[in-house]
Amino acid sequence: MRVLVAGASGVLGRRIVRQLVARNHRVVGLARSETAEATVRSLGGEPRRADLFDANAVAQAAQGCEIIIRAATAIPTKVRSGPKDWVMNDRIRREGTRSLVAATALVGARAFLQESVVWAVGTLDGRPFDEDAPPAKDPILASALDGERIAREAGVRHLVIPRAGPVMPAQRQREKERSWRRRYRWRAGIEGRISSLRRDYGLRRCLYHGPDGLRRWVGWGVIASNLRRIGRALVARAARPARRAA
Repeated sequence: MRVLVAGASGVLGRRIVRQLVARNHRVVGLARSETAEATVRSLGGEPRRADLFDANAVAQAAQGCEIIIRAATAIPTKVRSGPKDWVMNDRIRREGTRSLVAATALVGARAFLQESVVWAVGTLDGRPFDEDAPPAKDPILASALDGERIAREAGVRHLVIPRAGPVMPAQRQREKERSWRRRYRWRAGIEGRISSLRRDYGLRRCLYHGPDGLRRWVGWGVIASNLRRIGRALVARAARPARRAA
């Protein structure tokens, strides 16, 4: 079977590609950079360049594919993220999904699969829930629900969520608190920074030994990343035209 994976070099996409290749499927991975192409190639996939938001370009890359998978995301790498930091991720969930389902139809693929977020829906009283549960009222998750809606409207018939135990009412109430949401965004920022360190600085394997060595390895990686960001910010600031005094 031939499969196209959008987001093939990402955290989720790499695992999908690896498992498909291990099962002797042929995988085409969309890539946006030479580094991403090298990652897809190292996993046994065939990298192809295409604009995710251009359905015709995606369809050209997906020629001959029976399955198209959307595993692409752009989770913010900031430790403290705000709404503006989620703009690209939201665009991928909305416009990216629309482009991929259109490409699925153009190439005549028999299935389209996409990732979503299990806690985008659910109940507040701890009862088990399924795909028909009401959506959670969280602006960060709105684009995930929009992506699901776009897929449904395009003809996707089944949505599947992983089996999970019921969430207690007290936990549901806690998740509505501002402090919990702040910690949630903090964790999302940490996960994004880890992804950035792996992708941009090659921190996939610690070259030091022991817990102290690991701390040094990660610490220097974070310092290098911060210096790079500071440098970019200073260059951008210097390029701005000077404000004239009133």
